[in-house]
Amino acid sequence: MADKPESAQRCTEEVPHLAVLHLCPDLELNDTAIDTVAIAEYATSKNWRTIVVGNNGAHLDSLLRAGGEYFNINTSPSSWYKTIQTSFKVAKIARTTKPAFLHARANSVLWLTYLAAKIAGLPFIATVDNDLVINKQNRIALKSASKIIATSGFIKESLKKQGIAAEKISTIIRGYDPRHLDPRNINSTQVDKLWGTWDIPTATVVILTTAPLEKGQGHEVFIKALDLIKNLPFKAIIAGDYDDKQGYFTDLWSQVEALDLNRRVLFIGKQDDTASVYTAADVVVYPSTTPATATRLPIQAQAMSKAVIVSGHGANLEIIKSGETGWLVKPDNPEKLALALTDAITDTIRLHKMGQAAAKWVKGSFTNQKMCEQELEIYQEMISLPKGAVA
Repeated sequence: MADKPESAQRCTEEVPHLAVLHLCPDLELNDTAIDTVAIAEYATSKNWRTIVVGNNGAHLDSLLRAGGEYFNINTSPSSWYKTIQTSFKVAKIARTTKPAFLHARANSVLWLTYLAAKIAGLPFIATVDNDLVINKQNRIALKSASKIIATSGFIKESLKKQGIAAEKISTIIRGYDPRHLDPRNINSTQVDKLWGTWDIPTATVVILTTAPLEKGQGHEVFIKALDLIKNLPFKAIIAGDYDDKQGYFTDLWSQVEALDLNRRVLFIGKQDDTASVYTAADVVVYPSTTPATATRLPIQAQAMSKAVIVSGHGANLEIIKSGETGWLVKPDNPEKLALALTDAITDTIRLHKMGQAAAKWVKGSFTNQKMCEQELEIYQEMISLPKGAVA
């Protein structure tokens, strides 16, 4: 089917009577797209329509299979004039599809959603997922939103400090899909193959990080910590898209060589089969030096029965049970990180028990279903508001 702005792509003939029009930056491989597909699947099962406006991407097929409808529009206009034009296009779609309200699913589409909602005469809600400093336009938009979803309590507190009313903000932490991340789905052959590819010696603990390969994620701190535990049997695996981050990767590899860690550290690039990669590790590390606002990666690692070592700031504090499902360490401190790594490497029995506790913890608290249930509760509150009311 062609991607035409004025015609929706659908995969269902049924038309439930309640609808939400979601604006996304795109449907590429990112947390916003994952959330959108998850709510489309869940909302469809509850007789809600999910109408998505945004740029195309890898998750489009998943959205359509989940029962969503799709309009291909560039939601990242390059100028003020094009933003106005696009807002009228979105408002026209809203008049045609008749949603109960609009939902801005990321900060970058917040102003566009605000304008389109005003033109269409509809309320809107907003998900705030990363930027902790909101600009003047987004502050205006957020103050006009009926409800706001913060993807962590950390973000909620930041918004409150910037003058956004606390009573309209709900915290919904992103979840994971147990159908795709379950250690029982991974067989030993898959793990053995990875160990062979990675050249893991016998009786060696595998330390993994899947943190994005970018500044602020703490890779430099991680490598310094590894230098402090050279006497222990480990191999560190760094999974990240170094093809797109050549400059940063070169800096990191220079650090590895300077510390004589060439044989102990392996960069493997971005991985499609993350479940197997997690399973092949013994402990997973997220050593961010800037406060974490998103939490999905540490949740995914715990879902695969892995204890995690994370920097103790930001949203990390909400998803790790320190001493039970992992370690919270002082940010930007190689010595503290090295101590936690030493604990993990020298007590593998405890490490295994923590991994089991981690899987139980996130399965009870942070699944996609739980995330979607909480979001649908907000949708139900929205349709019960008097017309024109702002929560």
